[in-house]
Amino acid sequence: MVRRLGAEIPAGRSCGLRPGAAKAKEPGKEFGWLHGSSRRPGFQEALNAAARPEEAAAGQGTLALPGDDMADPQMQIVDEFTISVRQLENYRFEVRFDKEQYAPLHMDEPEPLGSDSAPNATRILAAAIGNCLSASLLFCTRKARVELGPMETRVRVQLGRNERGRLRIASLEVEIDPHFPPGGREKAARCLELFENFCVVSQSVREGIPVTVQVKQ
Repeated sequence: MVRRLGAEIPAGRSCGLRPGAAKAKEPGKEFGWLHGSSRRPGFQEALNAAARPEEAAAGQGTLALPGDDMADPQMQIVDEFTISVRQLENYRFEVRFDKEQYAPLHMDEPEPLGSDSAPNATRILAAAIGNCLSASLLFCTRKARVELGPMETRVRVQLGRNERGRLRIASLEVEIDPHFPPGGREKAARCLELFENFCVVSQSVREGIPVTVQVKQ
């Protein structure tokens, strides 16, 4: 199973709020359906169909593919968190997350810029996409009562230069080996149609994320 993600953010695309749009926060809930937030409209119906593939195949259930609203420029904000990045030495940085139980993460740049002592941001992004897609598929297959073997996911990253010569992520290819049991792939057929739409990271990269930057005085 290979999924290809184009990681260039399209010009003029935004998933942010329109000026004056209201923010509706629900304290204590994380972003996305895998992180404790209320399920998006249509998800439970789709998941029910995924758990009953025989009914869907017989025409007794309707499977809608939610997630199309990701292209809507009016995004409802449901939660937020903040992480901090502190320089240790040269290009070595330490990332501290918003929860005490999370271990700090060290990052670095490859030689000759850095010392290549830890992964750089490109590799962390690839890991985030691979993990998010794997967790999304696992969640759905468990709801469909399909027990997978130890999942293995590989993410192939291609770097390129744009027309101005700036280094960019040109593409990402995600290959997931869920180790389906006999008959498991057929039972999880609806999940294979659904799971990408509920991966917070990969879908956000595909749609484009508005980023604002401020440099203090």
